Amino acid sequence: GNVTVDPKRAYRWFYQAWALGDLDGLNALGVMINEGQVVDRDPELAFATFALVKAGAAPGPTQQRAVNNLAPLEPSVSEARRQSLACMTLGALDQRLESLTPVREAPFRRRTLTEPDRRLGELSDVLAPHYSREACASTGAEL
Repeated sequence: GNVTVDPKRAYRWFYQAWALGDLDGLNALGVMINEGQVVDRDPELAFATFALVKAGAAPGPTQQRAVNNLAPLEPSVSEARRQSLACMTLGALDQRLESLTPVREAPFRRRTLTEPDRRLGELSDVLAPHYSREACASTGAEL
């Protein structure tokens, strides 16, 4: 039928899917952020979302999409930035993604993060080589 494309609402619904724990929603947010659709383009934030999806998804299509999305970003994310991303907490990532939501309508169902203080470097094999508790503690990095 007649479906109107609304990227602002799409971002909102992808965020809502992520808020409910859906990694395809998080991957879609990464695509929108990487392409600058309705939000400022931020390849490094997109890199973090794809790394988290790759780490959290079971082997299959969702994980493969994350791997495919990560590959072109690998060369553009510096070592220093990877270390910063590795120190970012899961809660900080979630807050950042929610803050970018361009449409504020009905309240979001808040994501129940079981471990919002976990660092992305503890969760992602892509960011793990750039993570150390000492480095994160010394910089106070949370992004």
